Amino acid sequence: MAPDVRIGPSREMTWPVWMMILGALMAFAAWSTQALGPGVGGTVRLLRWGLWIGLSLFAVGGLALLVRRILAAQGTQMIAGWGGLLVWPGIVLALMLAFALALAPVPWNWQWVSTLLTIVSIVCALVLVLLQVRAGPTPPVREARRALAEGQTARATTLLQAIEGAQDDFFLHEAWTRIHRQEGRLQAALASADRMVALRPDLCFGHVQRGSLLMALNRPSEALDALEEAVTRAPRMAQTHLHLGVARAEVGSEKTLAAQALARALRLGLREDVARLIARYYLYELFLGLEQPERARAEYRRLRMARGTLKQWRAATGELALPLGRRRTPAKLANDIHRTLSKPPKAR
Repeated sequence: MAPDVRIGPSREMTWPVWMMILGALMAFAAWSTQALGPGVGGTVRLLRWGLWIGLSLFAVGGLALLVRRILAAQGTQMIAGWGGLLVWPGIVLALMLAFALALAPVPWNWQWVSTLLTIVSIVCALVLVLLQVRAGPTPPVREARRALAEGQTARATTLLQAIEGAQDDFFLHEAWTRIHRQEGRLQAALASADRMVALRPDLCFGHVQRGSLLMALNRPSEALDALEEAVTRAPRMAQTHLHLGVARAEVGSEKTLAAQALARALRLGLREDVARLIARYYLYELFLGLEQPERARAEYRRLRMARGTLKQWRAATGELALPLGRRRTPAKLANDIHRTLSKPPKAR
């Protein structure tokens, strides 16, 4: 048997979430116990301590989760630099400050200061919102992206062709990449993805698109380089680790690194049920290849719990921008997972 490989756990609930749950339960237990009866002496003090400790745990866990969310946006914000990471927290804080200043009791001779600060806070929030909007796609590209989301590829193509010579921005080429890929023009899609990277190399999206397209074009070495760059740009984004793990698993020569990437993607929190299903399936296959039957069985059990997701996915398998290579289509991947779940696990 192969030696144990150091691959992180694939749990999806991390310590900030557990801390918030524990704190909420502790605070609720202390508050409800205190509400049932008056209590005496040391009991009251103990319950108060329990209440404050519970609330503190909940607050610390929530703060840690917020920090993780902010850091996870690295490599995905259209406003370059750390300023992009702080835009939405800044908007929330500015609005909270305006709300607090509007309600806070102040002496009558200082009310003008409170009113002025409230107005300044609201203006700051509006300025940040405006910056975020201006950093996004232009109205024609936004309309084309909406058409793509609704399956109206011809309409999206017409909208983009009307502005193709007038602007050259990241979102324009991102939309063209999706259109070319849907219509099977992989080389044209790769050219658009290359332009995405040239315009905004600090964002992970162009690198992810390049990696997926290079895998489809049977250029795995270049694909892995592109996906590793995507992880470098967005190290706390679950989706980049998923793409890298799937590509390494498809190449087959880096099973340990593939399992590490997929486990990290699950820990960071994949939002889509299908993405979690795919990560679990690849982990199951990888642990079998790495001769770790216990972990393979654990992933198999988790896969069986997601059979409802698999059923829905098989009924509506469409575009799946994963680096699957030529040997696997989204429909074939879904069928492979179905066949795996239709028989007992291989690990014994």
